[in-house]
Amino acid sequence: DGACILLDVGANSDCTPEQLLEFATLGSVYASSLLGLDRPRVGLLSIGSEPSKGNALTVAAHRLLACSPVRFIG
Repeated sequence: DGACILLDVGANSDCTPEQLLEFATLGSVYASSLLGLDRPRVGLLSIGSEPSKGNALTVAAHRLLACSPVRFIG
């Protein structure tokens, strides 16, 4: 249906990869519970879809998200 939730768009100036994983998990649970989406997709905005693209934070967050239970799409 085109539903989208955008999380952490700069409110936190110094996140850790673990915090980005927590935000992704919270957003996924929110989308499932309140929007009724079955296994919502989670994406990480970066300069490319490859796991090695971006700064150290993005690369580390990508690694954590890829191994997490959320439906991470890159």
